[in-house]
Amino acid sequence: MSGIRSSIVISCVVIVLSVRLSAQDITVTKERDLSFGMTVAGTTQEFVVNLDDPGSAFFHVTGPRNANVYISFVLPAELQNNNGSGTIPLMFDETSAGWNRRQNQTPPPGNQFDPAVGSDARIHPGGGGQFGSLFVWLGGMISIDAQQPAGAYSETATIIIERTDL
Repeated sequence: MSGIRSSIVISCVVIVLSVRLSAQDITVTKERDLSFGMTVAGTTQEFVVNLDDPGSAFFHVTGPRNANVYISFVLPAELQNNNGSGTIPLMFDETSAGWNRRQNQTPPPGNQFDPAVGSDARIHPGGGGQFGSLFVWLGGMISIDAQQPAGAYSETATIIIERTDL
């Protein structure tokens, strides 16, 4: 007789719901969601997604060359089981977010910050034209216990980019 195992799919779906801008010349593109992966129900585990992990959320910001911006997030406190039967606390710290002016710089970016507090940044001058880029990563931490109900867990976070040099 074989036992039946249930799995817990854990992800934090980070969607750009709103971008608070002081100018219409900045765009944000979500390249990837924050994902904690899968585990088997009935186990106690901690999951940490660092900025250099493939599960970290990744955003591409474009705007006027050398524009000064402020990056912050509206973050959920917990992930919700999609069937409504449970939650998982979601945690962030002073190294859970980061930014680089160039995409090809290997994360973790040197400009790490607490996503709930935010960080000043500057858009890269680019190779020509009037627009440049800025790249933002988001990681996080969760801890599940053996009694965690099986299911898919998710929640939405919002990235906020405010232009500060106008």
